[in-house]
Amino acid sequence: MRKKACVWVLALWVVLMGVQTAVSFTSADDQQHGLAMAGPEARHEASLSSPSERAGRHRRAADYSNRDVSGYSEEQKKLIVDKHNALRAAQGSSDMMYMYWDNDLEKLAQSWVENCNFKHSSRSMRSDVGQFSYVGENLYASTGTYDPDVLIQAWYDEIHDYEYTSNHCSPNKECGHYTQLVWARSYAVGCGVRYCPVLRNTFFPRGFIVSCNYGPGGNYRGESPFEIGNRCSACDKDAPYCVKGLCARVPVVGTSDAASRDLSWRLLIGCAFMSAMLSSRMLTWVLTPAN
Repeated sequence: MRKKACVWVLALWVVLMGVQTAVSFTSADDQQHGLAMAGPEARHEASLSSPSERAGRHRRAADYSNRDVSGYSEEQKKLIVDKHNALRAAQGSSDMMYMYWDNDLEKLAQSWVENCNFKHSSRSMRSDVGQFSYVGENLYASTGTYDPDVLIQAWYDEIHDYEYTSNHCSPNKECGHYTQLVWARSYAVGCGVRYCPVLRNTFFPRGFIVSCNYGPGGNYRGESPFEIGNRCSACDKDAPYCVKGLCARVPVVGTSDAASRDLSWRLLIGCAFMSAMLSSRMLTWVLTPAN
């Protein structure tokens, strides 16, 4: 009987730890600071240690230079989410949200890049998207690749032109892509991509255009993108779990962060308590009906 009780508790633990979902809440304003643009990608082979690694790099380049592309694959979407979360977790933030993929944001991004116009979509287009009252937007254009690792890193590298204490970009520099990428309260992302034989508003005539939308949108005037402090120490009550150093609404399998450990310990303690109770005389009347 005690073994069965533990099995049920452990089964509940597996179910709770395995649930993942994308959730929505709303925000009000968005103040983007600019666009990110990249020319042809230079590829240096000298740092690769073997022919197989070089072949792998060439295959990766081919994967992200397909001119028939119209949207990211499921595998590529996961790479986008993972890249965002890895960079967000590196900020040393106490309130940074774990980011999920959002299909409504993806649809908006894909519909915009289909126009082959390298400029931000209108404020009205980014209002009332799914359950978000407003969403943010980062753009990228390149003649060579739409590799998520490359373009997200390009946005993130604006960190060198951002001063946290003053909450301003360096003079004559852009940093709005970085601040949106690490905006603590943004927790949903969806991206679109296509190749444009004619790409307007760039200094090159054709290439790939990528748009990523963020919900809820960030870059509020006068607000810092995140609070510095111990990771997950200032999570909202709607995001009580700590997943890879980020505040999350649901626990995720494979994490070892404090809140997830807390849930595990509670369930294991519950298992031990139930086992003890089932073996005690207090429950004899349940296990052995009175004559």
